[in-house]
Amino acid sequence: MARECSFHKRSQVGSNTRKALAIVMVTLLAAIMMASSGCVYIQDIINPGPTTTPVVVTLTPTPKPPTVTPAPTVVARQMSTDVKVLPVGEKGLESFNFTKDSDYQKEYITIELANDGNTTAKKVTVTLKIIDAHGGNELIEQPFVIGDMARGDRKVVSLETDKHDLAPSVLITIERIEWGDDGEYYNDIKYLNVARSIWT
Repeated sequence: MARECSFHKRSQVGSNTRKALAIVMVTLLAAIMMASSGCVYIQDIINPGPTTTPVVVTLTPTPKPPTVTPAPTVVARQMSTDVKVLPVGEKGLESFNFTKDSDYQKEYITIELANDGNTTAKKVTVTLKIIDAHGGNELIEQPFVIGDMARGDRKVVSLETDKHDLAPSVLITIERIEWGDDGEYYNDIKYLNVARSIWT
């Protein structure tokens, strides 16, 4: 009986030792496997090393200021009688002629201009108006560029109108004369104001 008890106790001690050794072996194997598989240690998470990831900075274009269109220069127009139609012929009308057919007519008018100012009159423009003398309808209003006129200059000019509607008689008027670099001078005296018949 004593032998059986003694044998039983030794077997129990040996079994406990084997269990402890097995646990230690499993723990060691697990540690080795974790190290070889590249697992991240807790200390690496707590104290991470320097990173080589580039810092990305997004740049946006600098907005351009809005384009400002300068306001056009307003030219102060000035009335002047320096450039005028000389009163030769009938009220300044030196000669008159016309052509016509069944659909249209046009006029040929000769006047004489003068620059009585103290300076050159630049870019002189004469505006001619032709009106139906009976019906009062405007047939044509047409500008004619004469050019520069020096101080004291006299210039005989012939004006040929464009084609326009027919009328048996016409009223001829110089509506205005303009000059200057920007047309800043004008003479709005109505010159001529002469009626002429358009015969067949």
